[in-house]
Amino acid sequence: MGYFNDQKDRPAGEFYHRETKARFEFRPTADNWAAQYGLEWEIAMSDGSVRFARLLQTVAYIAVDVNDDRSGSPVLERWPIVKMWCR
Repeated sequence: MGYFNDQKDRPAGEFYHRETKARFEFRPTADNWAAQYGLEWEIAMSDGSVRFARLLQTVAYIAVDVNDDRSGSPVLERWPIVKMWCR
């Protein structure tokens, strides 16, 4: 069973990190802060937390922190991804 399941017990989508082969599930986000920065997806992490992301075909931009300056903008990591699919 996954982290983000719909009523039929299916995740909204998933991708694999190209280098580590780790599998991640995702779903659309309703978070206003994330949407403000173009981060349309929530990524389920193995520790039960959620990270916001912008997903493209071969790369994901994952918010890993928030800048300490006044802007409060996200600090993004670039992850190479493969085999992404979405419902």
